[in-house]
Amino acid sequence: MRGPSSGCNPRLPTPRARRSPPRWDRSRSWENPIPRPSHPCVRPFSRAGFAAFQPFGTKAPWVEVLLGIRKTFQFGPSRVDHSSVYLNESMNDLPALVDHLKLLGDRTRLRLLALIREEELSVGELSEILGQRQSTVSSQLSRLREAGMILDRREGTRSYYRLRADQRDPLWEFISGSVEEDPVLGRDRERMDQVLLARRGGSWLDQVAGSLDRRWVPGRSFASLTFGLSLLLDLGVCLDMGSGDGALLSLLAPAAERLVCLDFHPRMVEMGRARTLEEGHPNVHFLRADMRHVPLEGGCMDTVLFLQSLQYAGDPEGVIREAGRLVRPGGKCLVVTLESHQDQRICEEYGHVWKGFDQDVLAGWMREAGFVKQRHSGALADPRASHLMVLSILGEKEE
Repeated sequence: MRGPSSGCNPRLPTPRARRSPPRWDRSRSWENPIPRPSHPCVRPFSRAGFAAFQPFGTKAPWVEVLLGIRKTFQFGPSRVDHSSVYLNESMNDLPALVDHLKLLGDRTRLRLLALIREEELSVGELSEILGQRQSTVSSQLSRLREAGMILDRREGTRSYYRLRADQRDPLWEFISGSVEEDPVLGRDRERMDQVLLARRGGSWLDQVAGSLDRRWVPGRSFASLTFGLSLLLDLGVCLDMGSGDGALLSLLAPAAERLVCLDFHPRMVEMGRARTLEEGHPNVHFLRADMRHVPLEGGCMDTVLFLQSLQYAGDPEGVIREAGRLVRPGGKCLVVTLESHQDQRICEEYGHVWKGFDQDVLAGWMREAGFVKQRHSGALADPRASHLMVLSILGEKEE
C-alpha cells in the first residue's frame, strides 16, 4: 500500500536514501577511530572482521596496539610500497600501514610466522604441520615474502622459508609476545618437532643440535637457572634499592645475611612486608624512603642492588652517589637497567622517569661514586620487546 503523501511504500527506503553515501562523524580522532555512520543501512565494522583480527581466541588489547603504532609511525599523504612498513618504521604512509595490519590479521599467516621464526621450513613441511593444502600455504608465504617479512632459500627442488632477522616489525613483535603461550601455537610447535625429527632421521638430540638456545627443554628456564645460580651468591648485608613489593625475595633473601628492601611507594612497602611474613624471611626488613636520602649510616652495606629501578629515580646520578656512601670498602654495587631507547610509551605506561641510560655515562657515575673496579655485560634484548636492550654493570670499591 502506498503512503498517502510520499507516493511510495513507507516500508522501503526511498531511492534517494539508498543512493545517499554514509555521513561520518568528522569529530572522531585517532585515539577513538571507530566512525559513526548516520545512515541506518551502514555498519562500520562486522563481527567477522573483529573475529578475524583475534588470532587464536585470545583477548589481546588491540586498541593499545593501534595507539602504540600511531606513536611509532608518522602518518602522511605520500604512498609507497607497503613492505616499507616492515623495513622502515619511520615511513609516512597511512595506506601502507593499513595494508600491513591486514597482512597480520590472518590466522594462517600468524601461525606460519610463528613457525618459521624458530626453524627454516619448506612448503611441504609447513603444510603438514598446519594440516592445510600446499597451494594455500604457498599463497600465504608469497604474501609474506612480498611484504618483506620472510626470506626463502632454494635447495634442489625445495624452497625453505625463514623469518627475516635483519629488520624489526613492532606490530609482529607485540603479537608474537601476546600469543606466545597460545595452545594452537603450542600444538604447531609439537608437530614441527616431529616433522624435523623425520627430516633429520635421528634422535631428539640430533634434532636440536645447533638450535638448543631456541628450544624448550623440560625444567630448563631462566627462572630455574637463576635460582640455581643464586646458591653461589654471597650478598652479605644487602640493600635492594627500589625493591617494589619484594617480588625477588625468594631469590635474594637466602643469599643475604640481612636484606633491606627500600621503596618510596607506600602500597609497595605494605605488600612487601606482607610477602615477607607469608614466605617467612626473618632476615628481611622493608624500609620506606627516598633512594636519594637513605636513613642508614655510611659504609654499612656489603652490596647495593638496582634491579630495574634506576629508571624511576628523579636524580639517578645522585642515587648512585648515595650508593657509594652506603657501601663499605671492598663492597659492590650492581645496576641492571634499560639501555637508552626512544619508546615513550614505555615511560608513560610504566612510570619511568628516564628512557634508559647510556652505558658509558652510567659507568662514569659509578666510578665517581667510588666503584672503580667494574665489569660490564653485553646488552641483552628483552624477550618480549627486542627493541629494548638491558645492560648490567657491577662496580666494586677498593679495600
